[in-house]
Amino acid sequence: MGTPVEHRIPGCLGGNIYRVPLKNVMKKWFRAPKGKIILFSLLTIPIVGGSFFLSWADRKIPISPSVSEDYNISLSVNAYALNIGDRPYNKRRYPFPSNGGNVENAARARQSASERGNQTAGRRPKKGLAALPKPGQIWREPVTGMAFVWVPAGCFKMGSPANEAGRDPDEGPLHAVCLDGFWMGKTEVTNAQYRRFNINYDSENYREYPLNAGNQPVVWISWHEAKAFADWLSARSNGPYRFRLPTEAEWEYACRAGAATARFWGADPDQSCRYANVADDTAERRWSHWETHNCDDGYKVTAPVGNFEPNAFGLYDMLGNAFEWCQDTYSEDAYRKHQRNNPIYTGEGSERVIRGGAWYSWPAGVRCAGRSDHPPEGLTRDYFLGFRLRLLNNVTSGAW
Repeated sequence: MGTPVEHRIPGCLGGNIYRVPLKNVMKKWFRAPKGKIILFSLLTIPIVGGSFFLSWADRKIPISPSVSEDYNISLSVNAYALNIGDRPYNKRRYPFPSNGGNVENAARARQSASERGNQTAGRRPKKGLAALPKPGQIWREPVTGMAFVWVPAGCFKMGSPANEAGRDPDEGPLHAVCLDGFWMGKTEVTNAQYRRFNINYDSENYREYPLNAGNQPVVWISWHEAKAFADWLSARSNGPYRFRLPTEAEWEYACRAGAATARFWGADPDQSCRYANVADDTAERRWSHWETHNCDDGYKVTAPVGNFEPNAFGLYDMLGNAFEWCQDTYSEDAYRKHQRNNPIYTGEGSERVIRGGAWYSWPAGVRCAGRSDHPPEGLTRDYFLGFRLRLLNNVTSGAW
């Protein structure tokens, strides 16, 4: 769903009006203190250069999904203009000008609201306001029942230091990245969940060992198939919820969960079997030539999702079990092109990023900074390739 189209309106004090098609307006209403919020009029009133008018309403605003995810919204009453900024929209605060305010007043209101937010961090919001999720809060998607965990906003050092055991050159330079809060799939997508999209899908076997149980992660998935599933799930939700693959930065931040060590539980690879399904003593007894961890997780191939201990964010199987597709194009020097805030690399390159290692991975391959690449096409699917989703929308308090 694209950004609303900009229209110039002569005679409106130089204001711009952004046309939002009626079908994009969410049915969900967000509440705020009386007199502070504006309602899009659902009655189309023809005006030069535009397609609708704005009118006052108490305590309600319908938000376009594309707007609510990515933009601040303010109203210039004098100019009859909807102004959309480039900062994330914060549903805890509603900095709209009231009673004839202008854009400058709106900016001052946004600043004061931000200051009040800093002063009141951690307090319970007033009745009627949509609360921000708490770290670790769970929201369940209604079509497949897939659980999502709220990952709080924060900054971290992305990549690995030069002295990290198993490090590859494409994991540098170590650089600061800051991310907005987001909803991350609690586990990898399972065979049962994926079969809601493709009823006859078969994750097949590895040798004589099945990968196809309903609670195992779906594998043999191409990047395009993972994206198609996200698009299908978005369409099935009829607009309120949108899904995509996580960016590489979102994935690593979610994996680390505040840790600066090679793995979210620490540096020791032999502790892996508490937290991850990896190449271990069980695998070595079957494939004696493998390089393995010095522990036993009890599984030769993929394990049921959520079977090991989670990280500090409450996410399971971020390392091991199945490699996970990311949104980014792979490049060895992608980090040199990252912006600080919410980076994603979509430049030149024919392959996509995969992260996290898998059930057959040796110690060097099971690290939060580890990066791998793989062709996105269906002809290059493999028994270790799965994915998890990222929810784009901020879900309101009534939905979790």
